[in-house]
Amino acid sequence: MQPRQLTVCLGQEPASLYPLDNPSSAARSVLAAVYDGPIDTNSYGAQAVILERLPSIENGDAQLFSKSVYVGDEVVDASGTPVTLAVGVKIRLANCRSDACVIEYAGTSEIQMDQMQVTFNLLPGLTWSDGEPLTAEDSVYAYQVAADPASSGSNYPVDRTWSYEAADDTTIQ
Repeated sequence: MQPRQLTVCLGQEPASLYPLDNPSSAARSVLAAVYDGPIDTNSYGAQAVILERLPSIENGDAQLFSKSVYVGDEVVDASGTPVTLAVGVKIRLANCRSDACVIEYAGTSEIQMDQMQVTFNLLPGLTWSDGEPLTAEDSVYAYQVAADPASSGSNYPVDRTWSYEAADDTTIQ
């Protein structure tokens, strides 16, 4: 197979192409040409690229469960910030979807909060450039790289993820 060449015209050269390092607009342009998905934005909407579909509550790929929490547990507070549950932390109890039901935790008992489980299904037959299959374990490895304290860049999704596991060769939860 003949090597293929890709030319990307930019106003400046990217300082880095490491995708987790808050890439510049020039780097994002190159990365968008090289990497595909898993989700792209087109016409102001999210579109699945290497996934069978976008997970949602409506299609059942995202589900909410009540989880018991108590002082010292890691939770997400009412403003969406990961915190350690302590007296005075403002939280949303299970099934709370508005600011009207936010409470200040009193620390006297176990409470129920929502936890979301999301299932991502890779399209069948995906391969790397060398022909090797793309698997759910590859996605788990990418998550582990992003979660490593030595990795730079935003920890926003990592800080809000309790676990990230391969359920089988093409399914991540």
